[in-house]
Amino acid sequence: LGRLWIGSDQGLAVLAKGTLHRYSQADGLPSLTIRAIAEDRNGNLWIGTLTNGISRFDGRTFRNFGAPDGLPLSPIGTVAAGLDGEMWFGTQDQGALRWDGKAFRRVAAADGLPDNGDYEPTRALPVTTILDDAAYFAPGAPGLIRVQWTPGQIVGLFMGPPLAEQLRLSPQELG
Repeated sequence: LGRLWIGSDQGLAVLAKGTLHRYSQADGLPSLTIRAIAEDRNGNLWIGTLTNGISRFDGRTFRNFGAPDGLPLSPIGTVAAGLDGEMWFGTQDQGALRWDGKAFRRVAAADGLPDNGDYEPTRALPVTTILDDAAYFAPGAPGLIRVQWTPGQIVGLFMGPPLAEQLRLSPQELG
């Protein structure tokens, strides 16, 4: 507690006890263009970059992940921590990624996400939240995707337009 992590086009910074400390490529960051930050249950910071994949920071060193680790060459726009220790990443144009502690796995249409006909593939697929045992995505089209991880499979549910009708929400409830 008491720390604020900041990602920008100038790298990573932390504000703690009134002092700002900056991290750059000289410290091990793979890129200065930081797009997303989340902390896992072990206190590691996961950092999504615009051009050079994902980095995990343990407070001392950066471990960088890229194409050799199975990551697509796509900007990482969102990061979220799951309840069972997994990490979720939303890419700009390659769907979502799940880190299980050992490897990255791409979550795509074959796993229950809508295919390219159902959403705009060139827009971000943000991991918007983690609730219970599922990740929620907003694919850039009206609707919401819920992906539930069960051992060995992913169960996807697409709630498409009009979402308010399907959920029976009034305009007042939608705010």
